[in-house]
Amino acid sequence: MFEVLTPMFVIRDPELIKQITVKDFEHFINHRPLIKADSSMPNSSVMFTKVLFNLNDQRWRNVRTTLSPTFTGSKMRQMFAMIVECSENMVQALATANGQECEVKDLFIRFTNDIIASCAFGVRINSFRDKENVFFRYGKDLTDFGRLKVFLKMMGYQMFPKLMARLEIDIFDRKHIQFFTELFRQSVREREQHGLVRPDMIHLLTQAGKGKLRYQPTDRVEVEGFATVREPNEEKIIPENIAKLGESEMVAQCLIFFLAGFDTIATLMSFIVYEITLAPEIQQRLYEEIQQVSESMGGGSLTYDALQGMRYLDMVVSETLRKWPPAPSTDRLCNQDFRITDERDNVEIIIPKGVTVNIPIAGLHHDPHFYPDPDRFDPERSNDENKHKIPLGAYLPFGIGPRNCIASRFALMEVKAIVYHLLLHYEFKCTDRTPVPVQLAKGFTPLRIFGLFEMITPMFVVRDPELIKQITVKDFDHFVNHRAILPADGSSSSNSSIMFTKVLFNLNGQRWRNVRNTLSPAFTGSKMRQMFTMIVECSENMIKELATFTGQEFEVKNLFIRFTNDVIASCAFGVRINSFRDKENVFYRYGKDITNFGRLKVFLKMMGYQLVPKLMAWLEIDIFDREHVQFFIDLFRQSVQEREQHGIVRPDMIHLLMQANKGKLRYQPTDHEEVEGFATAKESYDEKVVPEDMIKLSENEMVAQMYGMFEMFTPMFVVRDPELIKQITVKDFDHFINHRPLMKGGSSSNSTVMFSKILFNLTGQRWRNVRTTLSPTFTGSKMRQMFAMILECSDNMVQALAHPTGREWEVKDLFIRFTNDVIASCAFGVHVNSFRDKDNVFFRYGKDLSNFSRLKVALKIMGYQVFPKLMARLQMDIFDSTHVQFFTEMFRQSVQEREEHGIVRPDLIHLLIQARKGQLRYQPQELEETDGFATAKESNEQKILPEDMVNLSENEMIAQCLLFFLAGFDTIATSMTFVLYEVTLAPEIQQRLYEEIQQVSETLDGKALTYDALQGMRYLDMVVSETLRKWSPSPGTDRMCNQDYTIPGDPDIVIPKGATVFIPIAGLHYDPRFYPDPDRFDPERFNDENKHTIPLGAYLPFGIGPRNCIASRFALMEVKAIVYHILLNYELKCSERTSVPVKLAKGFSPLKPENGIYLKFNPRMKN
Repeated sequence: MFEVLTPMFVIRDPELIKQITVKDFEHFINHRPLIKADSSMPNSSVMFTKVLFNLNDQRWRNVRTTLSPTFTGSKMRQMFAMIVECSENMVQALATANGQECEVKDLFIRFTNDIIASCAFGVRINSFRDKENVFFRYGKDLTDFGRLKVFLKMMGYQMFPKLMARLEIDIFDRKHIQFFTELFRQSVREREQHGLVRPDMIHLLTQAGKGKLRYQPTDRVEVEGFATVREPNEEKIIPENIAKLGESEMVAQCLIFFLAGFDTIATLMSFIVYEITLAPEIQQRLYEEIQQVSESMGGGSLTYDALQGMRYLDMVVSETLRKWPPAPSTDRLCNQDFRITDERDNVEIIIPKGVTVNIPIAGLHHDPHFYPDPDRFDPERSNDENKHKIPLGAYLPFGIGPRNCIASRFALMEVKAIVYHLLLHYEFKCTDRTPVPVQLAKGFTPLRIFGLFEMITPMFVVRDPELIKQITVKDFDHFVNHRAILPADGSSSSNSSIMFTKVLFNLNGQRWRNVRNTLSPAFTGSKMRQMFTMIVECSENMIKELATFTGQEFEVKNLFIRFTNDVIASCAFGVRINSFRDKENVFYRYGKDITNFGRLKVFLKMMGYQLVPKLMAWLEIDIFDREHVQFFIDLFRQSVQEREQHGIVRPDMIHLLMQANKGKLRYQPTDHEEVEGFATAKESYDEKVVPEDMIKLSENEMVAQMYGMFEMFTPMFVVRDPELIKQITVKDFDHFINHRPLMKGGSSSNSTVMFSKILFNLTGQRWRNVRTTLSPTFTGSKMRQMFAMILECSDNMVQALAHPTGREWEVKDLFIRFTNDVIASCAFGVHVNSFRDKDNVFFRYGKDLSNFSRLKVALKIMGYQVFPKLMARLQMDIFDSTHVQFFTEMFRQSVQEREEHGIVRPDLIHLLIQARKGQLRYQPQELEETDGFATAKESNEQKILPEDMVNLSENEMIAQCLLFFLAGFDTIATSMTFVLYEVTLAPEIQQRLYEEIQQVSETLDGKALTYDALQGMRYLDMVVSETLRKWSPSPGTDRMCNQDYTIPGDPDIVIPKGATVFIPIAGLHYDPRFYPDPDRFDPERFNDENKHTIPLGAYLPFGIGPRNCIASRFALMEVKAIVYHILLNYELKCSERTSVPVKLAKGFSPLKPENGIYLKFNPRMKN
């Protein structure tokens, strides 16, 4: 199975368990780390990493070897008097209760606390008298792993191990560590000063730390209980394997007493008492054994040897450990590829290095194969006659192999001693408050698997049939939905473009009820009767196939997959297919793929929806592959079209869905006269389906779509209707002025954070003022003034391509250098040639500045989402300070030189200076420009009022220059790349475009290209427009609703204030309603005849409305100019490294070719 992204093998075969944990232990030395970090090294200050359980490899071997003699029988004998003393304290405490009922778990926690205090730390404590002593309180806290603080620390080590280790954050609380460390030091100091010897854990650890602890010959002749785990190869301990233990390591081993012996052993004791109370005959037989031993000692104290000789007591304890194991499972981490051969099934399995093997102890202990009637408490399972029947790998209360529990002898001694003393003095009876059967608390518990956490999601496992019925039937209204496979709350709405969210299983709430009620009549007995002939036909095809291979063996699963494929094709899609004859038909291949959830691609998508649901929903990533969805949609549409045109009625799923869509599908009286099989799931409340519950299913609903979702707690509406998009972004713009903020809390006017000052991030009136001030900067007349700078950069690139002749180039790299030089020239007034000086500082800083996939940048953006006030208060900028400083100094220097020498250069800095002085205005002729189809129009340009203009600060001017990098560096280079890629794949389009370019060049008679000539090139505009459709610069845009908004024409739908409206640009650009055959590159979509058929809200490469891209004219001028110059001088050809089709890289950048785009540039012959 997978635990989030971690592969895991679950082993249930005792022989294989024994092989992995004992025979092939060298492949599985370590446990899966509880905290992932390098902090497990000996010099780490993190105490939790030093407990024996968490050590790895040679360090574990050394420490285990050093500590093993601590827990032999002879050492237990030395400690036994302390156990007896604590037992007698508990017996005396119960005497004062005088027959009253007691909460057993609390009693035993106090007992185990006193044992740990005495045996581990050498401190005498009586928690029955001093109920809130500090040792008891700190012990409870130390072992409470259900505390949120502890849970978050452990999650931190799973998600950010290096950071947690570097910060040396311990799972244990600092005050607890300090308390127990001081206690340990004080005890050691007193012993050394006064020569005290007390046979407890501190004494044994001190001996181990000095290398003086060894096995004694007598350590091997003890009488062990059935549950005791044996220490492997104890005689083979050699001096070089003995580890010198530091103080912190010795304290850590004392603390492991709390982890393993506080709550866990108290729970075991509780269940022993509980089980023998419910079984008086077992309690009586155990008491008789205890009484007999007590009499044999003539009134003396219980001895260790006497306790070890009590066979029935051992049987009772062993059976309790089976039924209520201390841990539900154990694990091992594979450290090198391990091969398993199953000779019975002739199957070979490889457990790869780094994979966890899980051993389900609780499952094994309740497996009827090993323990008949496993829920019955029966000590006789481990009597002398039966215990040899239990496989070694099927009874694991303390684990197995060298990584077993080192202190099993101590735990059993402790448990048996207290049971002896209690039963010797008391008889146990149930009270009115004794739960029978016991009900386990929900939540994290180390007993049977009942409640668990999946990452931070609580989950309850229900195994009681009555409770299952209660939850799923009687109290169904409390449990309507399945757990979301795609946790993007609103993504299952009726207009979703994500197909997977529309299958019935994934619908929620009222939508599920409606669709279920609508579809239920499609699956009644009468409808099955109508489909039955199709099932028979597929069955006969399979029989005929088998008949042709008389007596041969078949892989049965493969046969039935082909059969079910043909049934689905026939009954669901109305297509006759015989997969036994046509073994690789497309329906079968796509069907296998679409149902294969084990594919890495599908798994990663599902993990993506679990880890980053907002991003996945925003990108509209479907679990189903696009080619599969498109195939089945086309199949569905074709079938519906033929039926409607020719009046065909075929009693299959499509027919029933069409009836449901028209509201004609109902239950018939005869539908309830069917003879049902035992396993048939009954339809709830069939008779109660009323017409208003029936809903009409659109074509999109029958093949799935989308409308709204939640991003965490933020409602988000996805709008795909062009008219509604136009309504929201243009007509009702005042309801949707702002974008969703990238930086929550960081965009105040007096902020020093540069990123907050770029136009895109401004909001409200400040955005209006700055936009109004800057708009004249990007009119046609200003573009005409800048055009010469574009030409200069284009010439530089053409010259760079000339050497060497005919070579292939990685196109994206070329265009990034070109856009860099354009930005340097047009925005900052600096001449840069990145084709000659390939690693110039402007280019390097520009690449970094526009790279939002860097971890540092991503963390800052997340910081503003999660801790906006803190990030704003710390003035944390998304831009790096070195980059901001560099461009600020460049801007200041350029302004200073212009002012000192009266220089006028028609670039962005000049226009910003004019805007700052209030001297930038629209000119009348600027509204008469011939713009390309993709140009985003400026709203109400004529209505700009002087009072709307603002004086821009220096930082605001620099921020707008930096905006050129964000919008014009990688993004525009990508558009240029895809223009060339598409015309290279379509030679006829390249040729026609070249002819237009050649014609313009001839009319210029050898002169440089002019802005007006470029604007008049219609086919070039069509090619660029189609590229921007197929490869839109941004996959989507958004608007934030600033007041409740009722959808026009549908008063039932209200977009609340604060909700985000998302417009899926890429989805619209690929919608076949607006662009037939959308994957095909076809510039003719934008010719004079067709372009008027495209709705305004369905073509949005630069956005829409007043919040559109302010620099669309500049971007189009830049793209067209370089395409003109390249095609005028070069013919483009594919090379061997040209990917067809192009594969996009996974990651933050939506249009990054995985392996680059390589093309050949062949010089054209000049006349």
